[in-house]
Amino acid sequence: MRISTFIAAICTLACAATGAEAAAARKPAAKPASKITTTAAPPTSCTGTFSNGVSINVNAAVYMADVGYPYPKQTGVPAISGAAQTVCDLHTFAWNQFLYYTQTASNQTTPRFMQLAPWYNVLTTGAKPGAYPGGSTALQTAYLDLNQAGDGDELLDVSGNAVRYDIRFDVNMYNSIVFQNLYSKAGYYSVCKPNPKNNNLCANNNIWMTPAGANESPEPGSIEIKTAWRDFLDPSKCPSSQYFCQGRFGLVGFHYVNKTFSHGEWIWASFEHISNAPDCAPGGSSPIGTASPNGQAWGLFNPNTVPPGVISSKTCSVVSPSPQCNTNPNPSGDGKTWVKVNVCRTDMIAAGGASQANCATPGANNPGNVACLNATIMPKLTGVWKNYELIGTLWTKPTQGPNNDFRIQVFQSNTNPPLPPNQYPAPVGFVHLANTAIETWLQMGATGYDPDGDNATQAGCFACHHEPSSATQVDLSHFPGKLPTLQALKASLIPANSTKPQNHMVSARPKVRKPSN
Repeated sequence: MRISTFIAAICTLACAATGAEAAAARKPAAKPASKITTTAAPPTSCTGTFSNGVSINVNAAVYMADVGYPYPKQTGVPAISGAAQTVCDLHTFAWNQFLYYTQTASNQTTPRFMQLAPWYNVLTTGAKPGAYPGGSTALQTAYLDLNQAGDGDELLDVSGNAVRYDIRFDVNMYNSIVFQNLYSKAGYYSVCKPNPKNNNLCANNNIWMTPAGANESPEPGSIEIKTAWRDFLDPSKCPSSQYFCQGRFGLVGFHYVNKTFSHGEWIWASFEHISNAPDCAPGGSSPIGTASPNGQAWGLFNPNTVPPGVISSKTCSVVSPSPQCNTNPNPSGDGKTWVKVNVCRTDMIAAGGASQANCATPGANNPGNVACLNATIMPKLTGVWKNYELIGTLWTKPTQGPNNDFRIQVFQSNTNPPLPPNQYPAPVGFVHLANTAIETWLQMGATGYDPDGDNATQAGCFACHHEPSSATQVDLSHFPGKLPTLQALKASLIPANSTKPQNHMVSARPKVRKPSN
């Protein structure tokens, strides 16, 4: 377990972060009581109220340190234990945090998530990073970082341009990395001590992001946000009435990952632009059609190039022998010749919006509750943010403590000797959560092109993100995977305001999945 000096040092470093960007990105000062409302009775409908009576404020969201738990702590608002949290609570938490981080503080000009520290500020070839956020937080993307995590493939949009990726850390995770000397390859390897004779698993499996030990009440935990961006090649070409644009890049995917006091397995939530891709089959909230549900053209699906019958049947096959969507983007197998493919979603959100059946809670009503929250919250949003929807949230049951050693059912075998049942939890929520812009080819049931051979049973976040730590992962984050090629990655960064021609990645199709032990 982490000793108290570790926690105290992390807290000291977090509090020491200075500057306008750091002040906006770290946890805010106490908010007026009017920011949240509470009700006495648990909700019977999943429309934005937690089981402890706290309701999210759609237009002025408050940061929460844990599920339904505003921070700084507010009088009369109890924490919800992991055992007591409902399915609706977790999806509501995902929406609250997305709203908070995509909103702009009154004294700032960019959303909060854009003020978090990008990976290239904290990861170095040796020098200690500066105080959080470590430098400018302006968006840059690396052409050497185009490969999708897990399969090494590159995604082209309908215009033939590569989708690009960015990863950012909040002040808590940034300082966890710096304090433990994990920011360079040499530093990380000296702490992890990867064993090449054991699949490069860390000999030291006691490396944790904050929170890293028991606290009396929930405190702010580490946050990692991975985003996906369409590249319109020129800042003047990004359609800012449809997408949140940063120069030439338009936001299409948003992974929010948060380690909290009650979720040592982290909470995994994913959002997408509503016009990314349709459902692969009828029955969901985003059926195949010539345009997306909001009337915009699809960004990753071209109705003019799909095989005959796909549009009329609203079905695009993703299985052998003749997949029609989510097909191989590198049919030559050379790792450098990428082609456009039509993308669809296999794990659908329920149709029907805020219907009584979708909104019903409590209970394991995941596709319905997400549909209800989307239909309730999205119409209240303004500008481009009304075009982004929650596609799912993932966690485990029972939830894990901040420094538990655990394995996850479905995706891993138990250890030998076995861990106790409470450390071998079941995945809960959208068990096979995948974002069409970030894990395009790692979707459940998409076996027509199955780069890792696991899509029939083990697709999803937990297929790659699980204990124990290794040379490419610490505490469920894969940021160490960037360290071996960091110098080349940084050299290939392209600022969002650049008009530099786009390059394509030469991929060795690296695999990051680890053995289940």
